[in-house]
Formats: sequence, C-alpha cells, structure tokens
Amino acid sequence: MCGIVSYVGHRLCRQFILDGLTRLEYRGYDSAGIICIDNKHKHFNYQKEAGGVALLKKLVKTTKVDGFIGMGHTRWATHGVVDRVNAHPHFNCHKSVAIVHNGIVEGYDKIREELIKEGHEFYSGTDTEVIAHLFSSLDSTQRCCACRYGAHYSASWSLCARYHDGSISGPTFINQKALSACYRYRRKRNVCRL
Repeated sequence: MCGIVSYVGHRLCRQFILDGLTRLEYRGYDSAGIICIDNKHKHFNYQKEAGGVALLKKLVKTTKVDGFIGMGHTRWATHGVVDRVNAHPHFNCHKSVAIVHNGIVEGYDKIREELIKEGHEFYSGTDTEVIAHLFSSLDSTQRCCACRYGAHYSASWSLCARYHDGSISGPTFINQKALSACYRYRRKRNVCRL
C-alpha cells in the first residue's frame, strides 16, 4: 500500500505534505516524492527519489518545491524497478498533468500500447504513468466526468493538472472505475455520462 498526501489551501504546503508522508511511512517504502504548483509561475516543482521520506526531506531543503497546491507519495513498488524514474509523481508528455497513485491499474499495458501508437512517450516502467497520459488525452467533458465519477467512489489516485490556458485543477481524486469509464468513452469519442 502506498501513501498519498494532498493539499490545497492558503498556506505553503511542503511541510504539511512531508509531515503527512512521515506519518504514513510505517513500513519499508522504497521511494518518495513531492510535487507543488509554483505560486508565481504556475508550473510544477517536484522532487522524487528512491529511498524513504527522510531522504526526500533532505533533498527538498535545497529546492524551491513549495506552493498552495501539492501532493506527496510514498511508494511500495508493484510495477517497475526501485529507482528515481519510477518514483512518483508521474507526468504526461508535456508535464501538464501530474499524478500520484495507490494501487494497480488493471489492463495498463493495453492502454499504454494504444497511447504509444498515438505518439505518447513513456519514461517509467510503472502502470501509474498511463493515468497521466490518458487523462491528458481526454477532452474537457471527459476530464470532468473522471473527476465527478471519482468523487462518488473511494479514490486511490491524486491528480493535478495545469492546462494550456493556464487553469489548474487538483488535487483531484479519481479511481479505477472512473479511469475505465473515461477510457471506454474516449475510445468511442462519446460524451461521458454517469
């Protein structure tokens, strides 16, 4: 089981997220990461590394990772080797969607193959990265559907998105059912209905 901490508020969130990850780290997690949206430029600042939260805390002391919106993650590897590349967060091709994930994406290999055919480039060996790429390939109605659908069920993913128009969403919690529904509708190019 991985640990996820997310924050949206009026205070800087780095310390809140790191404290939360420390509380969640009750067994031998293999990696940790944090991502925040920069308040001034509205872009992602992140740090991730193989190792525990203590190492992550040391690394972020020398970075500008902080903001009013953020997510953190401790990983217990299920897909992909234990290294910095496979640590969370994961991104889409343009680094406009970031995700941290707890669980397993069923059928991720099939979705990954289809996205590669569409021109998506993957950098990790994880199932999680598929979510960021798939979410970024949805239209605004389908993204809204994923977020609404996820709000009604137990969520296992936290996602932040920074869109081309400069708008930001997140952290938003979605789950496997929401991803599956949006994947089906994306393939049919229909409007996503609940």
